[in-house]
Amino acid sequence: MTNEEKNKLTEKIIKKNKEKIENDEKYEKEIRKEAEKIEKKELVRETLNSYREMNLLYKFAGLIGSKLDLNYILDTILLETEKIFDADSYAIHLLEKESGKLYTASHLGKTCTNSPKYHPDKVAARAAAKTGRPNITNDVRGKQKLNPCECSVNSVVAAPLKVQDEILGAIVLTSAHPDPFQARHEKLLASLADQAA
Repeated sequence: MTNEEKNKLTEKIIKKNKEKIENDEKYEKEIRKEAEKIEKKELVRETLNSYREMNLLYKFAGLIGSKLDLNYILDTILLETEKIFDADSYAIHLLEKESGKLYTASHLGKTCTNSPKYHPDKVAARAAAKTGRPNITNDVRGKQKLNPCECSVNSVVAAPLKVQDEILGAIVLTSAHPDPFQARHEKLLASLADQAA
C-alpha cells in the first residue's frame, strides 16, 4: 500500500469517526432532552400527590370536626385513605379499654376468610399500638411466621391512632405486592392517623 493510499484510508477512517462522534453527540442530546421531560413529569406527579395528600388531611380535619357518628367517621377515613394509597385492604383496629385487645372497627377491601391471630395486619396493628410508632413490613411471605394464613398479604404498613399519649388503636394497609410501601407512605399514614385520632 502506498503512502497516498494510507493517507486516503486514514482520512476516510477519521471522517467516519467524526460522523460517529457527531451522531453520538446528537443521540446523547436527545436522550438528555427525554430525561428532562421524564424528570419534569415525575416532579409534576410528585407535586400532584403532595397536593392530594394535603387536601386529604384538610378533609379529615373538617370531617372529624363535623360528625359525631364513630362508624361513619371510621368508614369515611378508610374511603379517603383509599384515594391516596394503592393497597388491597384498609382497616382500623381499635383497642378495647377493659381487655386491651384490638378489634376491627372498620374494614375496606379484601378480607381473609381464615384470619388467624398472627395475620400480618393484626401483627402490624398490635406493634403500632404497642410502640406508638408507625411500621412497615415488606416481603411478609419471606417472614412466614408472620403469615401462616392463606391470604395474599405480602406487605403491611400501620400507624397508631393516638391522642396525646393515649393509644386508641391503629390504621393498617395491606398489599399483595412484595414492596409497595416506602418511608413516605409510613409518614403520610402516620399524619392521617394523627388527624383521624
